Amino acid sequence: MKFRIFLGIVCLAFVAGVLTYGSRHLSQREVVAAPTAIPTPPVLDDLPDSFSCGDEILFDDRPLVAGFVGRPASLLPFSQSPRSQLENDLSGLIFRGLVRFTPDGRPVPDLASWQISEDGLSIVFTLDQGGVWHDGTPVSAADVAFTTNLLASGTFNTPGNFPWNTVTTTVIDNATVQMSLPIPFSPFLEAATIGLLPAHVGLTAQNLFGSEFASRPIGSGQFQVLNNWEADGLVFMSPIQGSFVQNLEVRFYPSTDALTTDLRSNQLDLAIYPANTSIATLGSFELGQLNVYSSPADQSTQIFFRMDGEETELISDPAVRQALRLMLDRQTVIDQSSDGQGLLVEGPWDLNSRFRNDIELRLVKTDLDQATALLNEAGWVIPEEGGTLFQKEGVNLEINMITQNRSNQAEVANAIASQWRASGVGVNVQVLSPAEYQAAITNRSFDATVQKVNLTADPDLYDFWSQEAIVRGQNFSRWNNRSSSEALEAGRQTWEDELRSQFYKAFSTFYERELPAFTLYQDVRIFAMNGSVRGQMVGTPADLTELLSPFPQWVILADQTDQCDQN
Repeated sequence: MKFRIFLGIVCLAFVAGVLTYGSRHLSQREVVAAPTAIPTPPVLDDLPDSFSCGDEILFDDRPLVAGFVGRPASLLPFSQSPRSQLENDLSGLIFRGLVRFTPDGRPVPDLASWQISEDGLSIVFTLDQGGVWHDGTPVSAADVAFTTNLLASGTFNTPGNFPWNTVTTTVIDNATVQMSLPIPFSPFLEAATIGLLPAHVGLTAQNLFGSEFASRPIGSGQFQVLNNWEADGLVFMSPIQGSFVQNLEVRFYPSTDALTTDLRSNQLDLAIYPANTSIATLGSFELGQLNVYSSPADQSTQIFFRMDGEETELISDPAVRQALRLMLDRQTVIDQSSDGQGLLVEGPWDLNSRFRNDIELRLVKTDLDQATALLNEAGWVIPEEGGTLFQKEGVNLEINMITQNRSNQAEVANAIASQWRASGVGVNVQVLSPAEYQAAITNRSFDATVQKVNLTADPDLYDFWSQEAIVRGQNFSRWNNRSSSEALEAGRQTWEDELRSQFYKAFSTFYERELPAFTLYQDVRIFAMNGSVRGQMVGTPADLTELLSPFPQWVILADQTDQCDQN
């Protein structure tokens, strides 16, 4: 159904339209939407200047249809298997945690404010009295305790994979809980972003997955699930805040091509693409047909060097690793492998890490002359009598580089190899299946690897670069540096940002000097919106939750031509 608004009597027509709109169903699906006041369509200055039906504006009151590539295993905020970006996106719309992180990486209250004890061993959370479950029940301290005890009772994938079984949760009153830690641990605030579950619906660790609740979860986030999504194969949601577009329908697609086909044929209003999707995937489109938004993904593409074993002699000298970085034009790598969809960044942190300015990392630019000077000083030269590769004592500088046949990692590796070869470094690129890749990492059969790395909201890198992470972590390089490891350990046991930044400055000094790895770029994800969706928009959204935050201010323009033809 459509709504018509005549520009000559906009105000009266808006009121009449809203009253009519509120009395009609949005869908044939039998759902019960949250009782909210329906606002007037919020904007007129963003609408077309002329219409085929004269001075008439037509709005569509159907659900806004969004599409993802893939299908979630769960909509719950944590799971028993590794979580996908899709699952994180959807659970973030439905559930809220005690804490959230701003786009610039700062923790702020979500459902609760907090106070840290002087010894750093306990955090008292005070709930915002406005938190309400989608069934109308207020969020309480009992829900916090229930969720943390549930997390402690099993092995779940959560933000930072925090060991919840080390936390003691004490309910102080209906709105206050205290969480006690065995040692001070500042990354705990990221763990506290985990979505809370309601205590009053009878969930246990044993019946959580596969339950009726999992099929139609009750959260406290900005969207409420209205259907049994597992049975229907799609998710039907309504915004909690009053909205002119009253519902959001989420569909799942087997491929980016299928997603794009429906977007371009106006079957979709919003397409959410995986990180590293080339913008060329959208093809060409007319002005106004699509609005494309991009944001930094929680993922970066990095090169890791193998730092252990006699076989690493070729790259054992930090000067060689520094020279290899200087040989790369990383923007060209981004252009060739990712259609320009990547953000140049230095260091192992997120582009928006709140500590980045304190650490003062500057972009390293391509400098072939300096790279050659570093190699020459280390004894590597290109023979005057002929040859194209740097040599040292008769041995060519040749590198075995591995990567996986996933995402665009093969294209990245080949773009890097092309530049290094042109600069006098031999490169053998092996593109492996995930199983083969893991075996190569375990067997240490590589000199360098191109690897996607998931970025965290908190700047803690202990699980990536500490000595302990060589055995139990993601220290792919097996960089064994006691000083850097101690700096990271001290950083995660310090709550004060100013002091933490000093430890990360120290770590950065060791990291930049020895260069066990370096970041090529931070990945980008794109959201494509049909031009018929109008209203307030977030220009560079941090994630899907932020993109949809102005949903109550959105309207969908009806197809003007079709409507005129019917009249």
